[in-house]
Amino acid sequence: MTNRRIDTQEIHFRSDDARRSPGVIEAVLLTYGERARSIPEVIAQDALSWPETGIPLNRNHSADDFMRVVPYVDGAQLKVRAELPDTSVGRDVAAVMRADPPLYGGMSIEYVADGEEWNGDVWEVTAGRLVGAALVSRTPAYAGTSVAVRDDRAGRLPPWWW
Repeated sequence: MTNRRIDTQEIHFRSDDARRSPGVIEAVLLTYGERARSIPEVIAQDALSWPETGIPLNRNHSADDFMRVVPYVDGAQLKVRAELPDTSVGRDVAAVMRADPPLYGGMSIEYVADGEEWNGDVWEVTAGRLVGAALVSRTPAYAGTSVAVRDDRAGRLPPWWW
């Protein structure tokens, strides 16, 4: 199985009112049944599972997960709410999120599709495992670079390009 990544919809940062952590991240990871912005795919309601201990949260797709988050379902949305740890990394993430504009502009999720079917013009994931999430920058890592998505619907193949 190949891990897939999709960008999330929204992320918010706020101060921790109880002052137990440098801040709180709240994010919508995905809306079930809604087409992903980056690929021709939708994830069916309750199609994803994850460990009870949660999933790793990384910075910019790096392998240095600095905390674990436990997703939860709120209606048709999969969300996370995470108090940043009071560590140097947690404080760094909080500082970046407080910047104007914040460096991290969203999140992405990584998952493995265990079941899917072609549904007209999109792949519908009917079963899968959520394996991670990442805070992602709102700007490219290298000046002069860009990202493009190749349309492979003609061959009706799932997008395996990441």
